Amino acid sequence: MAASSPYRPFSTCHPVVPLACVLPTLLMAMLVVQPVYVGISLVGGLLLSSLVLGPSAILARLRWQLPFLALIVLLNPLFVRAGSTVLFELGPLAPRLEALLYGLCMGATLASVLLWFECCGQVLDADGVRDAWGGRLPSLALVTSMTFQLLPRLLYRVRQAEGVLAACTAAEGTGGAPGEPVEEGGPATHAHWALPVRRRVRSLGVVLGWALEDSLERADSMRARGWGALPHRSFYARQRLRAADVTLALAFTLLGVLNALLARVALGQWHFYPQMPRLMAWWGYLPFVLQVLLPSLAVFADRVSWRSR
Repeated sequence: MAASSPYRPFSTCHPVVPLACVLPTLLMAMLVVQPVYVGISLVGGLLLSSLVLGPSAILARLRWQLPFLALIVLLNPLFVRAGSTVLFELGPLAPRLEALLYGLCMGATLASVLLWFECCGQVLDADGVRDAWGGRLPSLALVTSMTFQLLPRLLYRVRQAEGVLAACTAAEGTGGAPGEPVEEGGPATHAHWALPVRRRVRSLGVVLGWALEDSLERADSMRARGWGALPHRSFYARQRLRAADVTLALAFTLLGVLNALLARVALGQWHFYPQMPRLMAWWGYLPFVLQVLLPSLAVFADRVSWRSR
């Protein structure tokens, strides 16, 4: 069970503040593929997730993320022949170290992005996104808030579908007709290793169909409730933008711009192929460490202030 709390980080601030705090980190986690930046964003995502979701929830997510990451790491050297450092030769296979490390970096990037998306849904709820952008950009605010909700909901539904398929062994479709029972010594016994893969592919199809049906129902519901009928939307509780909120949002934005410029310099000096340069200690990583740790520090400060009441 994820750790639930009666408070939300940045609850006393305007929604622009948490948006300016977590959005630059999420964008850099998606766009900057460099080992140091990927490692910093992954560690920061794990730290923030452990604070807002709980260690047990993180372990449950890593249980399926780590095998998926290992699959990316192992498959990339088999299909990518770029690189100059050959690890070993086995017939036509000659995996390169550069391709292996690139797969490791891409797998860590994917895990980091998943963690930060889920953290964004905890730090900034849908109402906060609509309050931040809903006045001027209502469609963008709606799409952003739905995106923050989409990924955790899809992961939850994947676990539901896999649990149902694992419990219903007659629906595995092993070798014969769909639903045919498994016989000892039959073809299903030799293909037992394919059952987890087949189950995950089937659960993915179930979840995609579920998501499409949910999107149609959501669109009909919004149309029935008059979405877009008025040029300006109303607010249930209007948030006031104070001078302190503007100062914090501006500081977070400037820090994000600084890190974007530093990341461009780091990417200009780094390449995976044909041979990776040596990583050196650089002061430019420190502002990104600060940017990644800011949401966790805000969560920790809110938790301390809540317990002291």
